[in-house]
Amino acid sequence: MGLFSKDEPLTAATGRSFTRIPDRPIMDALRDGDLWRIYRCVPEVHYAVNQQARLVGRLEWRVEAEGKELPQGDEIMRQAFGADLRSIAVMAAIHLQVVGRFWLVRAPDPRGGKRWKILNSPLNTDQKKIAQAADVLVE
Repeated sequence: MGLFSKDEPLTAATGRSFTRIPDRPIMDALRDGDLWRIYRCVPEVHYAVNQQARLVGRLEWRVEAEGKELPQGDEIMRQAFGADLRSIAVMAAIHLQVVGRFWLVRAPDPRGGKRWKILNSPLNTDQKKIAQAADVLVE
């Protein structure tokens, strides 16, 4: 006798409830909030997006200057973006897959110095404060 019997199917894997997905207005496209809600609420979407983002985080960076590839591209990128380059790449990939845009900012870090961050687009109130304090802002 196996782990599952014919009388007791694995309902979590076979049943699917889509009641958590927000209703789409008839005349309007999905808004960013709706897209984030779908990303958070539908496990299949969440898994696929995160899997792709983790693959992006494993990239080996290649840097070219004046048409020639520099031998230490990974080290150059880490010096430019800091030790958390992988988390920046993962967050950027998630934002690109869910809503298709984001803000990359270099803002003051509470622990001192400057730090790169990924912010939603459009910005919420808290993120506007971070963006206003940033010295580099890229959409």
